[in-house]
Amino acid sequence: MRALCDKEAVRGFAETTYAAKSWRQQRCVAARIEATRLGLDIRYMVTNIATGTPKWLYAQLYCTRGQAKNLIKLHKGQLAFDRTSFRHPAANQMRLVLHTAAYSLMLALQDATPTTHRLAKAEFTTIRLRLLNMRQSRHTIPLDVSTKHGVSRTTVNKMD
Repeated sequence: MRALCDKEAVRGFAETTYAAKSWRQQRCVAARIEATRLGLDIRYMVTNIATGTPKWLYAQLYCTRGQAKNLIKLHKGQLAFDRTSFRHPAANQMRLVLHTAAYSLMLALQDATPTTHRLAKAEFTTIRLRLLNMRQSRHTIPLDVSTKHGVSRTTVNKMD
């Protein structure tokens, strides 16, 4: 069908049931089948959820779970939230709170980026380097924050 209609990709969904020898009962197997110019790509997911269409199971369960895992990986890898090297537990807890606040800020910046902008799908490190650029001088800290029409410079006075 893809070749006949000259489409880039054709996507379909299917479901069946399956039971391994060690399972007590059969389970639902949902599949996403996609044909592209590069070939066939099939993704399977096995679940005990008996309701819902294969498309819903794939999009709402499988893909959502994958997105959550990717966000945790971003939190851990690019914001270094897993570093708990202080001797005092309260210091480590404060570090995690600050990293989680930074994570929330990065998600907000990512969500506020227009979908047509080149940073719309950028990783956190890229967003941090391109949108938030802090430099320190003797008495002030200039903070460049990207705005809708360019870069806005804000100066924060140092506290003595």
